[in-house]
Amino acid sequence: PKDRTGYTATNPTLIVEVLSPSTANFDFQDKFKDYLRLESLRQYVLIAQDAPAVQTYYRQDDGSWQFDFITDIQAVARLKSLSIDLPLAEVYAGVEFAESKTE
Repeated sequence: PKDRTGYTATNPTLIVEVLSPSTANFDFQDKFKDYLRLESLRQYVLIAQDAPAVQTYYRQDDGSWQFDFITDIQAVARLKSLSIDLPLAEVYAGVEFAESKTE
């Protein structure tokens, strides 16, 4: 109610976060716990920016949460809350990932 800009959603059904190294812990811990308490929320999606990785949490009809973790760039993340398929190849189109270090 205090947001006069209209940028705040009061009853979201889907929240998508792009993780950054500086906010990943906060996004995945504190905010995550708060989001899961929202009655309207059906799905929470975390997208990594340093590698192809999408985590989805979907609230099932019984209130439990279904977790999916997709790392194959050719795979599709299912946004069940909107009945949409989200190809990782499209999410990461034009993104060049740093070479991983193996020692």
